[in-house]
Amino acid sequence: MKQVSNKQAIIKRKLHGVYEQIDNEREQVCQGCGRSDKPLSHSHIISQKRCKEIGKTELIWDKDNIEIECFGNNNDCHNVWEKGGMAKQSRMLIFDRKLKYLFLHERSEYWKYVYGDQD
Repeated sequence: MKQVSNKQAIIKRKLHGVYEQIDNEREQVCQGCGRSDKPLSHSHIISQKRCKEIGKTELIWDKDNIEIECFGNNNDCHNVWEKGGMAKQSRMLIFDRKLKYLFLHERSEYWKYVYGDQD
């Protein structure tokens, strides 16, 4: 069994508490497309990995950084946000909210969207 660091255990505990709050406060539909007939997951606007890279670990458990999105195939909102490209991402119902969050917390990623510098 893999040993989890104390720091990672704290992150995990805080994150799961926030997931529980989100599930109790928000309607259980995909915030990206509005569907409720697909499996749902918690999706970070700024990924957990990126939060650690930029030294903003606290964003991992920030409720505003987490959306409820459908998942299960390449066209679901969770995957579209992670690797779908600007054309697909911009059709998401919460695209503007995601951009505002990036502007506030991760400007380098925000400017990629503004200037079309997406991979």
